[in-house]
Amino acid sequence: MTTPRRLAEPPPFPSWPDQWADADTRSVAAELHAVFAGFLDGLAAAGRSRETITAHTANLWLLGGEIMAFFRASPANRARGVAWYFATCMPGGDGPTPKQLKLKADLRAYQATCRQLLRHVRANKLLKGKPDAEPQ
Repeated sequence: MTTPRRLAEPPPFPSWPDQWADADTRSVAAELHAVFAGFLDGLAAAGRSRETITAHTANLWLLGGEIMAFFRASPANRARGVAWYFATCMPGGDGPTPKQLKLKADLRAYQATCRQLLRHVRANKLLKGKPDAEPQ
């Protein structure tokens, strides 16, 4: 038997760009926040339960932190934006693995959120064109 996830509650959703970004990545954080907000709005519109939305929100918080770490570490990729990241770094839907997730069940739930998010991104045509280069 595994124990339930023991992650801190995600911060209030509107403050995420400030939580993730530094001066150089503020525009990428705002773009990512808009994608996540659209995804969560879609879940609510589809009638998903509050518990389900809360679980996805916690997973998005982890994913956002991982994506922003990638952009902070790679200034050359910042100008390419979030759609480029999804197309290039998450083509199959699996997100980067957060160090905070120790249990396989938590990782499966996180990856399920990542795949659902990528379906949302594709369905809403947030991926423009094809990726032009490999990540740096």
